[in-house]
Amino acid sequence: MKIVNSKEQKLSISEIVAIGAYNLPPEEEAVYSPSMALKAFIIESRLPSVRIVQIGNSVFISHVGKGENSRKMVGKAINVDTARNYIRNMHKYTSYLQKIGITHYTTSFSGSKLIGSFKSLIKRLSKTDTEIAVAQIGNEEKYIVYIRFGKDSIEAN
Repeated sequence: MKIVNSKEQKLSISEIVAIGAYNLPPEEEAVYSPSMALKAFIIESRLPSVRIVQIGNSVFISHVGKGENSRKMVGKAINVDTARNYIRNMHKYTSYLQKIGITHYTTSFSGSKLIGSFKSLIKRLSKTDTEIAVAQIGNEEKYIVYIRFGKDSIEAN
């Protein structure tokens, strides 16, 4: 995976998505070609429920619920930033979600390499009433993350 430190060079959303499309996780690479991944992003970006936010060299793609679920989101990230910056970017993104009134956020990922990043995020938010849980799905290396936002500010700098 190509990594670009956002403190040295900030990429555009298009560049991040393109790098991500050509560096898919193995389970997605078996299903999608890079051109299919790019087309899927374009289609997804046009959906009325989607919210796309860039922080550093990370792009967060989330969908907001409808009706009684309008303050809940499900999302994913495409990251080409350094690990340290990605943790900071996730913190800034959770702060953003709290500011716009999101109460619950769920994401999932494959492989164990992001476990450390989420543990760092949990540590950063440990003095707030926001709750984060990371759970393994079955016996595979698939994980789901649940965030329930509290009232304490999780302002990120």
